[in-house]
Amino acid sequence: MRLFVMAGTVLKSVFKKPYTVKYPFGKLIERPNARGKIAIDIKQCIFCGICQKKCPTKAIRIVREEKNWSIDRLRCITCGHCVESCPKKSLIMESSYPEPLSSHKEEVYKDA
Repeated sequence: MRLFVMAGTVLKSVFKKPYTVKYPFGKLIERPNARGKIAIDIKQCIFCGICQKKCPTKAIRIVREEKNWSIDRLRCITCGHCVESCPKKSLIMESSYPEPLSSHKEEVYKDA
């Protein structure tokens, strides 16, 4: 009996469109509520360090004296704790995904 159920599922799947996109050949559809990457508006940041403390993977690093905010994209798991905890709302979660990386490289943002 299970054989007939499985055959029915296979036949349905043959005549439907695939649920996935053959990326890089197909265009990736960006969803509005997707967790893509963390972005910062450095002009609004007060360098309080709350986002650094809330980050479970220690991907964010702040040097208050130099007014540097940096993120290691390979460590970031886009959980959103930093965005939720920012008192000035200078961090946002973008729906676009970051570029692929092969090594740990920090993106450093400086306030002028």
